[in-house]
Amino acid sequence: MDYHENYFEKMDQLWGSRTPGSAFTKHRYYRGIRLLKNPFDLWNYQELIWENDIQWIVECGTHSGGSALYFGDILDNNKAEGRVISIDISEIKRKEHPPKKTPDLSKHPKIEFLIGTSIGSTIVAEVEQIIRERTKPLLLILDSNHLEEHVFAELEIYVPFLKSGDYLVVEDTASTPGPRLAIRRFTEENPEILERDIVREGKMGFTFHPEGYYKVK
Repeated sequence: MDYHENYFEKMDQLWGSRTPGSAFTKHRYYRGIRLLKNPFDLWNYQELIWENDIQWIVECGTHSGGSALYFGDILDNNKAEGRVISIDISEIKRKEHPPKKTPDLSKHPKIEFLIGTSIGSTIVAEVEQIIRERTKPLLLILDSNHLEEHVFAELEIYVPFLKSGDYLVVEDTASTPGPRLAIRRFTEENPEILERDIVREGKMGFTFHPEGYYKVK
């Protein structure tokens, strides 16, 4: 799908994180835990997880933990061999839906939280140790610090861990320039590694991540 020239600007104005008090971007919950992702992209995620037999997920950027729970439930329901490894520089920023009892994320059988920067040597070593012996496909999601240099560093660090059949999503390319500039730069410098999944990207007609869906060749 070819996006018109001002796609990014329009999406940022209508749905992006800069829209003050937006119910669409700020007040969504999964099982009572705040989840900031676009529902269209969440639907895309569960489809690509099933279609690509994804059984491991590395999520850079935990925030409230709603997406980790969403992905953990999917892996649990699919009886996956692996789990969600969710990374953030601080403890979970919980914003629960007050009337509901929310699950204890620390007890979820398919989620492991790592505290630290996603590009720090200690965290990288931990991730590598966890996924080293995996035999099934992995999904890598980049949704932490959106500065171009940080995202580019994540790509340089984590993409070499990926194998053919794995999948990458670089998030929030519509609302902030850093992620899209980083992935453009990375794919230009490494044209042989990733294949942009244009069909998946445009399937729902709306995404927070244009130019953000990639298959590993």
